[in-house]
Amino acid sequence: MQSMIISKRITLKPVKLTNKFKKHIIKQLETETDEECSKLYGYILKIHSIEKITCYEDTILLVDFLADTLKPEVGQEIKATVFKIYKDGLFVDILDKQKILVPSVNINDYEFNEENDTYIHTKDSNKVIKENDPVKVRIDAVKYNNAKFSCFGSLV
Repeated sequence: MQSMIISKRITLKPVKLTNKFKKHIIKQLETETDEECSKLYGYILKIHSIEKITCYEDTILLVDFLADTLKPEVGQEIKATVFKIYKDGLFVDILDKQKILVPSVNINDYEFNEENDTYIHTKDSNKVIKENDPVKVRIDAVKYNNAKFSCFGSLV
């Protein structure tokens, strides 16, 4: 997760041009970016502040704003939550925004346990990976397609 300045063009209804127009702009930005994912910024998680407003026309604005983003990049290590376990690997989730596939060959020192769909450490049977467990993963491959990222990773 990182913070960055993002520029976005929005249309604000004339009725929203009041003394609370900045709150209306932030609300409009939140609505427009809620499920959006761009190749340049990734997912916008939280909008912190408006940095600059440029007026194009009466109700069309170019807004520069500071936001927290989630953009997966190769080599990035990140905390995630296991949400599905298979013999061939596991899926982890980052902040309910990004899914990462961790193939079984990238889960070193663990073996799949078919009885209860978990991964058990080969040297310490008390170390078990199960659904909803927090884990740390390294992103090994990223592809952007159809307005979303696909990622493969390794357990760290």
